[in-house]
This record gives sequence, structure tokens and C-alpha cells, in this order.
Amino acid sequence: MKKINVILHETTIINFPFFWKLIKRYAFLSMIAPIVSLIVGGYIYYSQKDIYLKSASFKYHVESTDTTSSSIASIIGEKSSGLSINEILGIMNSYDFAKQVAVSLYNRPDLLEFNFTPIKNKDFLNTASYLAPCKENRECKIKKIQQIVPYLYTMEPDRLIENRFWIRVKSLDKKTTLNLTETLITELRRNRINSIKHNLTEQMNLSYELIENKKNELIGVDMLAVRDRKKEVQSNLNEITSKIKSYTSFYHQQKLKLSLAETKYNQTRSTISKRQVAQEDVEVSKKRQELEDKIKKTMSDINSIKLSAKDLSAQDKMIIKQLRSEISNAKNKLSSLGTKGRTISNIVDFLDEKDKESDFNEFDYKVLKGQFVKIEKDYSEMIKKREDLEAESRKLDNILEKYKPAFEYIKLLEQKIVQLKLLESTVISDFIFDKESASVRRFKRTSKSKIILFTVTITLFLMFLITISRYIIDDRIYDTYELEKSFEELTIIGNTPDFD
Repeated sequence: MKKINVILHETTIINFPFFWKLIKRYAFLSMIAPIVSLIVGGYIYYSQKDIYLKSASFKYHVESTDTTSSSIASIIGEKSSGLSINEILGIMNSYDFAKQVAVSLYNRPDLLEFNFTPIKNKDFLNTASYLAPCKENRECKIKKIQQIVPYLYTMEPDRLIENRFWIRVKSLDKKTTLNLTETLITELRRNRINSIKHNLTEQMNLSYELIENKKNELIGVDMLAVRDRKKEVQSNLNEITSKIKSYTSFYHQQKLKLSLAETKYNQTRSTISKRQVAQEDVEVSKKRQELEDKIKKTMSDINSIKLSAKDLSAQDKMIIKQLRSEISNAKNKLSSLGTKGRTISNIVDFLDEKDKESDFNEFDYKVLKGQFVKIEKDYSEMIKKREDLEAESRKLDNILEKYKPAFEYIKLLEQKIVQLKLLESTVISDFIFDKESASVRRFKRTSKSKIILFTVTITLFLMFLITISRYIIDDRIYDTYELEKSFEELTIIGNTPDFD
């Protein structure tokens, strides 16, 4: 038996020059290995089913915002930059998305023409046979489609471009690949829109709840009534203030007039009280004045008689004589009075005049005083009313100030709800798909290059195995090298000659 160490080498393990010599020595057997490998490789390659691949890419558009809320969110560790890569990848791996795709496919009229056979399956999966056990049960069919469809598509992020993703659909049918790709794109957009709408709806519900809580806190406080009353009080306050402002001037004018009238009245009374004379002197002065007036009147009557008649009759003369006698008597009486009462006549006249004037001053003073009392009462009432309005205004201000933050909070929430409703009615998907997508590519599960590499490897292995096996079985020695390696204890004396 030949030693194995003939084909071994100390450095390279396998003695490749000797191995090549063996291949040429057993050339016929060595050709069997590549032929078998080619046959096996070809069978493996051409027995594979054709796989149809369709790729679609989309960009996740994230709006960058620099607002107070986003800043606070980043401070407390809340994510405010949209969906993460794992969340986007999780959409297509979710149960709900698979069900949406299954429902969409079920509603297609050409459903039975689809080929849902997974590319790793050896057996062909007929759609009609696959759904046959469900009969007419819609939910059962949708569930079966939902179970098989996820094996036909994948999604992965782009390695070079941020926020870019690839959807790849692989199936054993070109039509299935195209239609499934379109369905996935449609459902992915719809899923994202529904997700955004759901988020907006949740925010609206939360806002409604917060508004309701705040309103419960404000039960018993009619803020609109308080505001209306505040406006009414402020209007009344402005009106009464303006009225007081104009009334103040009139009030002070009347007060000045009353003060002047009172002073004039008091001065007149004071003057009269200081210039009082004895009653006897007053009577004498009045009697003197009567006698003087009688003398003047009698003299006037005598003159009138003389002027009225050119010739005086006896009767006229008798009358004149009597009148002169009366004048004489009056003068005698006046003479008997002497100077008594003459010095106070002017004083009495002055006092009479002042007494009459005092009556008018007193009347004016009393009238002005009555008017001023009414004016002062009205003025005091206006001041009191203004003070009451100011106190009520301050009270209303305190109420408004106390509950203003709550009402402003409710107002802001109501504005937010309006904005959310507007956003909800105009929601679009933030997944932007490329308008131009790659065409469907057909390929085998195992590529030609892999088959060739596999064939070459198998060929070398078989050639090595066949050649080594044949060499071990062969008992013949073909050259000196084999002899030396096989019988190391023998000494070679010489070589036999070669004869042609």
C-alpha cells in the first residue's frame, strides 16, 4: 500500500505538483468531476423558479421646528423630530398594516390571479386552493392573506441617505409583484395619514377634556356676565366722573355766591345793630318830619289857590287864611321842638334804607342757601356713587384677574382645536415616494455566479477525491519520487535503461 505521505508536503500540506501529475495520469477519471459538477450546477440553477423583484423608495419628510414646545420637549427628553427609523420600519411589520394590505388585496377583482407563494417555498401555492377552506367567510380569507403576504415584501433604510427607505417586493409572478408594490405604497400612505389624523384626534380629545376640566373649576362664575358688568360699571364710572368734573365748577361757584350773600347779609345786620337810636328821638324826628312836610304841603296848596284864581274870592281868602294859620301853628310846634330829633333824621333814613336792603339780602341769602343745600346733596350723592362704582370696579377687576388665566387657557385650547381641525381636514402623508421607480427585475434565488463558484468548488473537491482515491488503489510505482517516498528504507543503486 502506498504511503499517504507521498501526496503531502511539509510546507503546503498538499503536494500540488504531484497532485497535478496525478490529474494528468488519471485524465479520464479527472474529467468526470467537472462534467458531474456542471450537470449538477446546471440542474440546480435551471430548476429554480424565476423571482420578480420590484423596488420603490420614499423619503420621510420631517419638518424641523424651533418652537418653545419643541425646546421644552427636547429638554425633558421627549422625542419631537417625528418618527424614528425603527418606528418607520415597524409600520410594515405591524399586524394592523398587514391586515390593511390583506383587505385591500381581498377587494381586488383579480385576487385569484395573484401568486402568493413565498420564494423559499419548494411547492407552488395556488391562491384559489389556499383560500378554498374559508369558503365564503370573508374574515377567514383576509386572515389567510394576512398570514402569507408579509413573506413577499421587506423594507429597509438607505445606507447613504438619511430618512430614505426602500420597499422591496419579491414574488414568483410579475403581475403579483407590480400590484403588490402599488398596494403597499397606497396602504403605507393611507396608514400614515390615518396615523397623523389619529394623533390630531387624540390631541383634540385631550384639549376638549382639559377645557371641560377647566370649566368645571369655573362653575358658578359667569365670566361673560362679569365682563359685561365691568364694561357697564366702567361706562357709568366715566359718565359720573365727567358729570362730577363739570358739576364741581358749578358747585364752587354757588358756594362762592352763597358765601358772598351771607357776608353781605351779615354786614347789613351788623351795621343796623351798631346804628340804633332811642325810640323817643325817632318819634321826635318823625314828628318834625311830618310838620315840615305839612308846612311844605300847605304852602304848596296856598300857591295853587293863588295861581288858580286871578281875583281871590272871600271864600278863597278865608281858606288861605286858615292854611296860613295852620302853617303858623306847624311852625310854632316845630319851633317848640327846637333842635331835638333834627340830628338823627339822616340816621333814621339810613336805617330805614338798610332795613329794606336787609330784607332783600336775607331773601337772596335764603334762596341761595336752599339751592346750595340741594346742589351739595346732589354733589355728595354723585361722589358716593362714584366711590361705590370704583369699589365695584375693583371687585370685578379682582375676579377677572383671578380667573383670567383659566379663561385665557380655555381660549388658547379652543384656538388649538380649530387649528387641529383645519390640519385634520388637510392632512397629507409625510412619506414622499419617488415618481420614477425601478422596473421589475427577474432573477433566480441562487445566482449564476454562486452556481459557478459552487461548481468550481465541487469540481476541485471531486477531482481531488477521485484522483487521490485512484492513486491509493493503484499499486504501481511510476517514478523514482514515488519509490523513494513509498520505500524510504530502501537504497536505490541505479536505474534500468529506457528502451525505445
